[in-house]
Amino acid sequence: MRTCLLFFCAFIISIPSFTHAQTKSKNKDEVKVFVDCNAWCDMSYIKTEVNYVDFVPDRFVANVYVLITSQSTGSGGNELILSFSGQEIFKGMQDTLKFYRTSVETDAEYRDNLVRYLKLGLTRFIALTSLAQKLNITATVSKNETAVNAASLKKDKWNAWIFNIGADGNINSDDFSKSHRWSLRISANRVTEKLKVNLSANISENIRTIDYDGTKTKYINSNSGFNSTVVKSLNQHWSVGSFAYIYHSTFSNYSVSTGLQPAIEFSFFPYKDAVKKSVTLFYKVGPSYNAYIDSGYYDKPENWLFQHSLSLNTGFIQKWGNVSFNANWDNYLNSFKLDSLNIKGRNVNTFSLGGNLEIRIVKGLSVYLYSYANFTEGIYPNISRKGLSREDLLTNIRQYATGKSIYMSIGINYRFGSIYNNVVNPRFNGSNF
Repeated sequence: MRTCLLFFCAFIISIPSFTHAQTKSKNKDEVKVFVDCNAWCDMSYIKTEVNYVDFVPDRFVANVYVLITSQSTGSGGNELILSFSGQEIFKGMQDTLKFYRTSVETDAEYRDNLVRYLKLGLTRFIALTSLAQKLNITATVSKNETAVNAASLKKDKWNAWIFNIGADGNINSDDFSKSHRWSLRISANRVTEKLKVNLSANISENIRTIDYDGTKTKYINSNSGFNSTVVKSLNQHWSVGSFAYIYHSTFSNYSVSTGLQPAIEFSFFPYKDAVKKSVTLFYKVGPSYNAYIDSGYYDKPENWLFQHSLSLNTGFIQKWGNVSFNANWDNYLNSFKLDSLNIKGRNVNTFSLGGNLEIRIVKGLSVYLYSYANFTEGIYPNISRKGLSREDLLTNIRQYATGKSIYMSIGINYRFGSIYNNVVNPRFNGSNF
């Protein structure tokens, strides 16, 4: 057993040396591309269409590193940014290309555009190799191109507003239970460089009936609400705005809850760099009125509250991997009293932490970690005064008080083998095996 273990360890240790030697034995004049995609990328399609370079599964063996990132636009589409970085023989060469995916484009149109811009970005690298002798560049220009461009400059009759309306539902039934759920939603959004407005409304209901041992029990969860967010850009580091809402929730014991919260945000990096690096500090404060389905924890059917929160949010996407982290603190400014208890609003706190980390350690080896923790001190006023039953806990139809919740996942992955296999074979991709 010990001999087998020693042999296995020696084999693993020798793999990087073997793959390194394998890499060095190849022609230095070739273009080896590693695509780090943080958007939707159909790699099978990309390999099929760009079949004159080698796509490698690790950035440590590539001489062209391509980082693809995406962020939402005001029209409901996406801005795609392709950052090209040269390594080895192309060291020091940098380039960035950008294109937009509209909200009405199909997946086929989007991936065609992505491939086109990927080809454009790789051209300057290919131009420095012997492959340049086989490179042809063409451009199709239509006769009415001027008219098309002029049409794009016409005034937008919607004034940058985007509307969405949707509905869905489902039915589920077996020998012991049946349930049905439905929801409706509508939203209106307008985003410009100076002003961002999001309006949304929704209503949903989930009904589940359990028939066990001749006894039928019905559970109902219903939610409805309206939310609005208005954000004004002050400069590349500061933004101000407000949140307004009104909603109903049987789960959270709200007959109605409404509030208005002004907010301010500071970005340590310019907002234009947010696609690659972002560190922001966010604060909001404001009043809310709550009326409860069951009397709240402090034996009040309704009350006015003042609540504020502070959060720190970070995110970085780099060659070595990506990392994000957020920390949030919520607190009430009110005093709550119940019989002999004297609970101050400042003693009702929630502190939450969350983060995601992915690191490529060495060639082929990466580790990742995701964690989230939530810690609450005191009892929130919307929690029902009724005791939590086992049935409530099992069916999850009612919010209950808890002091903490923690979630964590960790993993490691090591990949080795051929780095030059660009063959695409889609057979049986749709099977369940």
